[in-house]
Amino acid sequence: MRMADQETKEEPGCWQKKAAYEQCFDKWYTDVFLQQKAQGKLGCQKEYEAYKCCYMNELHKNKTVMESIKSVMQPEVKKRFETQTAEHQ
Repeated sequence: MRMADQETKEEPGCWQKKAAYEQCFDKWYTDVFLQQKAQGKLGCQKEYEAYKCCYMNELHKNKTVMESIKSVMQPEVKKRFETQTAEHQ
């Protein structure tokens, strides 16, 4: 069994979470935001958090990529990033 097949059967990958978020956002944007019904509320937060957590977990698995990203961050951005990633571990 290929790894992609195994991932699909066991747990949705980040790409599936991204697709779910994008689909939800597109619907929210069209049906709520453009119709001026948002009343200051954001849509699709559950889907966004699932995608963000998955993506951050994947980044943490690849330390080389993570260190490369952090090496080009401004100090205040790096501090905020490290705080956010610590919350999702």
